[in-house]
Amino acid sequence: MNKNGLMLGLFSVAAYSLNTPLSRAIMLEGMSPVTLLLLRFLTAGLVFSVIMRFSGLAKAKDGQQAMNRPGFFLSLVGGIMNGVSAVSYYYGVMQLDASMAAMIGAAVYSVTALVIGSFISNGLTPHSFLRLILGLMGLYFLIGPSGGDISLAGAGLVAFASFIYGVYLVFIQKYLGDYNTSAVSEISIWGVAAVIATFWLLFDGGQIQVSSAAGWITIIVQAIVVSIAARFAMMIAIKQMGSGEYALLSPMETLLAIVWSIMFLGETLSQGQMIGALFILSGLAISGDWFALRFNRVFVGRRLPLRRVPVA
Repeated sequence: MNKNGLMLGLFSVAAYSLNTPLSRAIMLEGMSPVTLLLLRFLTAGLVFSVIMRFSGLAKAKDGQQAMNRPGFFLSLVGGIMNGVSAVSYYYGVMQLDASMAAMIGAAVYSVTALVIGSFISNGLTPHSFLRLILGLMGLYFLIGPSGGDISLAGAGLVAFASFIYGVYLVFIQKYLGDYNTSAVSEISIWGVAAVIATFWLLFDGGQIQVSSAAGWITIIVQAIVVSIAARFAMMIAIKQMGSGEYALLSPMETLLAIVWSIMFLGETLSQGQMIGALFILSGLAISGDWFALRFNRVFVGRRLPLRRVPVA
């Protein structure tokens, strides 16, 4: 495994893991979810656009399709989907512990991507079926009878957000996979910002209230570290170590989000929620191509069709 790619991959998942706990912490201090999101994505969009203009990253490279009108429209649609997902997720995080939100989100978007990917490919592999079962079992233990007292409204918002995000992942893979990744990202960020600005005008009346220095620090960290640095690190890591190997790091993001939530927010998990967490982390841990190819090979000849589906 490429060591440089591994270090960048670890940095990206660690940075992504900060998102939910940081958001939950600053919203507990009274900041509106849409204000936090708006300032984050406006900052990220401006910085990202400056980087694109001076770095040449927007130019299509060998094998990539240059951005055109259909690509622009599809990127914008993807950004709108992502924006709706972000607003729903943050309002869900207001009502849930950050650790719960991170686990429900990981399970639902993984299950969604698996189901839609299987529908597109007209088949469900044994490996995908196993991941689907683990994800559903995890959700049952998290929000079912043994999951403790949680906000069903918050869980529903996070689940809806993660469903939309799962659809978004399949959408960009199917329709935007041939375009320059950086160009797609830039357009999508501004699509996200437009959606959030609409909700901000409706819910917050166009007012920006950041009550503390911690709020501004959170906004800057999420915009620069999470939205930009982590994304570039992920793109380079995937190029150097492969998407299959990078997928093996995905459990760390959820696990670290749980750790940060327990350490800094004082959250706790019930026994049922711990069991659910194990199911979800197990499903994420086997998401890579290495495990998929070997697991499917064992089941050759069984009734389940062995067509590959996108790895979420």
